[in-house]
Amino acid sequence: MAEETGEQVVEESGGFVHMCTDRYPNPVEASQELVVERVRSTSFVAVMDPPARESLIDEVRGVLARSDHVGDRERFEYPHDTVVHLWRAGGAN
Repeated sequence: MAEETGEQVVEESGGFVHMCTDRYPNPVEASQELVVERVRSTSFVAVMDPPARESLIDEVRGVLARSDHVGDRERFEYPHDTVVHLWRAGGAN
């Protein structure tokens, strides 16, 4: 069963009408270890069984090491988008 997104919860509440969604590139300077720790702290990863979690972390390290964008660089630009949702109060409720 898929977990609902925040957007779905707001939409289904009936109290708001979605007006628009915009995405803004917001890259962040990062290191391989910062990306690994970000993955490790993601809620569904944090609750994995330790062997499965460490296997995933090893895969992430491998992807980063093989990436032309990252490779052996100490610091790199980590792609990230900031997503802005505009809602108006006053739905069906």
